[in-house]
Amino acid sequence: HRAYFLFYSGLQLSERDVALYFAPESSLYRWLRGRVKKIITADLFAPAVHVRADLMRLPFKTGSVDIIIHHHVLEHVSDDAVALAEFERILKQDGRMFLSVPLNEDRGVTWDWGFPDPVKQDHYRDYGRDFPQRLSRFKHTEIDIPVTLSPEEIRHYGLERREVIYSCLKPSRKEKESLTHPVRVSP
Repeated sequence: HRAYFLFYSGLQLSERDVALYFAPESSLYRWLRGRVKKIITADLFAPAVHVRADLMRLPFKTGSVDIIIHHHVLEHVSDDAVALAEFERILKQDGRMFLSVPLNEDRGVTWDWGFPDPVKQDHYRDYGRDFPQRLSRFKHTEIDIPVTLSPEEIRHYGLERREVIYSCLKPSRKEKESLTHPVRVSP
């Protein structure tokens, strides 16, 4: 969680933003709480959240949220494509989403076994290096937290492994067309 804190501490947040935080970690929630207008916590099972919500059927109005935060959540959802479509729906134009998933760097292609595997902490899938393709509905950037730090900072914060956060931006309708229908140039 130190990597997340380092990432968010360098992020420009607005006191006008409404943030939706799934499966919230208490320390990061407390830190974010004073930096946005409103932060709504949500989870399907955790009792101490503002809203009990299924990521595939979000109870929020279209275009109602500025920021969505979720870390190590999508792998627990039976259909991550539906959840990502719901995130896109509730984000305001130019809304941002920050997420991470456990990534198996040795696997080129995600393995999706279609059921929550109790051996894998009830994950439905093991994400491979192809994960960013699942974010194609957003403009997205992969941020490798340790890479952005000096070796001294990495040691100081006790970061030993790669931790990637995907920073996603909801594109305009025109931008979305270019994301989903690439422009082809004839020779």
